[in-house]
Amino acid sequence: MFMIGGGNGRVRQDGSFTLSNVAPGSYTLMATVPPFGTDGLPETASMPLTVGNEDVSGLHLATGRGATLSGQIVAAEGSSGRLATEGLTVMAQPLRFQPMMGSRPGRVNPDGSFKMVGANGRVVIRPMQLPSTWMLKSVTLNGTDISDTPIDIRPESDVNDIQILVTDRVPEISGNVTTAKGEPTRDYTVVVFPEEAAKWAYPSRHVRSGRADQDGRFKIRGLPGDEQYLAVAVDYLEEGEGGDPQFLEQMRDRATSFKLGDGEVKTLDLKLVVR
Repeated sequence: MFMIGGGNGRVRQDGSFTLSNVAPGSYTLMATVPPFGTDGLPETASMPLTVGNEDVSGLHLATGRGATLSGQIVAAEGSSGRLATEGLTVMAQPLRFQPMMGSRPGRVNPDGSFKMVGANGRVVIRPMQLPSTWMLKSVTLNGTDISDTPIDIRPESDVNDIQILVTDRVPEISGNVTTAKGEPTRDYTVVVFPEEAAKWAYPSRHVRSGRADQDGRFKIRGLPGDEQYLAVAVDYLEEGEGGDPQFLEQMRDRATSFKLGDGEVKTLDLKLVVR
């Protein structure tokens, strides 16, 4: 039994538990119950929890085996190459770090089919280990686009008919950065993010960052096409800050707006923003 950011404790034989000295705040309460069984998967449960200044009692968690998710990964129409499935996996990615929750990536078979077990909670579906020349185009479930929409996975359920489209028409953004005096610089980080703030939330595939190469140029590949984006070059960026919605909001009015088409190669010349 544990809470993200709030400590952990053992579950007693009668199923009761106590977590002490939990500071006020918002948490996710989680439970993992061994033994792990023949397939190596635990029973798990989780729930959101807000803690104030008073003790919280009477909580009830019912554990269960994670769900089974299955589907197909295929090359999108217009792709020119052949998708090699060897080494590819599919992951049910949680919206926040959830240690020991049991989900396993599903291996992609030669025919493009996949199955993963142990999924639980709110997740987005993502292909993993794609070659650099390929990228995710869309994810659908029973014909509904869930590319950037989290789905709620209930324990011990089956979720079928997931279709993942990938494409080798990978958009690319590159360019140079100059100072206010018009001098070229290599001491910068470029952050590209969509104009639509709703697409900033983790784990967003619409937010990317990159630094200068030896020639002073930046290159960012794999952003979804047919989107209106903003690009900003800053003199420094703290770890994890590039995906922080608060930082992106601060940079919105200082960024360069541009449209990125599907498979388009775009060149940008940016001015350095000194923070």
